[in-house]
Amino acid sequence: MSDLRKKILEINKRDDISPEEKSKLIFQVMNPNHNQKKDEEEKKIICKHYKRSCLLKCPDCEKFYPCRVCHDEHEDHKMDRARVKEIKCKECNYVQEKSNRCQACDIYFAKYYCEKCTLYDDDETKIITHCDKCGICRIGDTIHCDLCDMCYDKSIFDGHKCNGKFDAICPICNEYLKDSREPVTSLPCNHTIHQKCYQQNLMNGNYQCPICKKSTTNMDSYWEQIENYVSQTTMPDEYKDVKAEIYCNDCEEKSVTNFHFAYHKCGNCGSWNTNIDRTFKDDEN
Repeated sequence: MSDLRKKILEINKRDDISPEEKSKLIFQVMNPNHNQKKDEEEKKIICKHYKRSCLLKCPDCEKFYPCRVCHDEHEDHKMDRARVKEIKCKECNYVQEKSNRCQACDIYFAKYYCEKCTLYDDDETKIITHCDKCGICRIGDTIHCDLCDMCYDKSIFDGHKCNGKFDAICPICNEYLKDSREPVTSLPCNHTIHQKCYQQNLMNGNYQCPICKKSTTNMDSYWEQIENYVSQTTMPDEYKDVKAEIYCNDCEEKSVTNFHFAYHKCGNCGSWNTNIDRTFKDDEN
C-alpha cells in the first residue's frame, strides 16, 4: 500500500473530526504543493453581490473570484460567466468542474444554481428564474414579453405597454436593462426603469419620470397640499399682476396662470407638475 493511500485511510478512520475537516486534510495530502497563501488572498475579496460557497475561475485570466461582478471590478477585462468551466470550493479549496455540490467535501454551494449562467445564489429571500429567451437569470417572478423581448414582473406585466423590441438603459443608474439582473418596471409614461431605482427615486422625493418628467404615481394628495399652500401665500404687490406662461409635463399643454415663487397649476388638467416658459405683466401680453 502506498504512503498516500495509508495517509488517506488514517484520516478517514479518525472519529474526532468532522467530515468537512477530513475532506480538507485529504485535499492537503493529495495536493502538497497547493498554494495556501493564494487561497487566502482570493478569500480576502468580500462579495457584495451574491451569497455563495464557491469561487469562479475566469476562462481568460484563470483567476478565481467570488462572482463575475467582483472580477470585473478588479480586472481590465470582463468575465463571461457562460464560459466558466471550473470553480473552487471555499470550504476545502478543491478545484473542480462547475456544479452545485462539492466533489470533495460534499457541501452545496448555493440554494439557487443555474448551469447555463453559472449563477450561484444562497439568498433565500430572493426569487430567481432563468429566462431562455433573454439568456440570463432574473430576480423576481417574471414573464417574458415576446414583443418587447424583455422580462417584466408578473405584477406589472398586464399593464405594461409594448413598444417593439426593447433596448434601453436605466435612467438612474445607466445599466443596460436587458442584461440587468435586477427587476424592471414600466412607468405610466411607458419608460422603463429598475424597480429598486424607481423606489429610491420616490423616497428621495422625485415623483417625475427621469426621462420625460411626467408624474409616475397618483399625485392627488400632494396636489391638494400644494393647492392649500399656494392659496395661503400672499405675493408681494410688485408680483400681483405678473402672469406665467407654463408648460405641463403631464398633459403636454400650455396655459397661463398667476405667477408664484414655487408652484403653478396647469389650466388644462390641474396638474402642478409644470415648468415656466416665460413671465409677463398683463399690459405686456
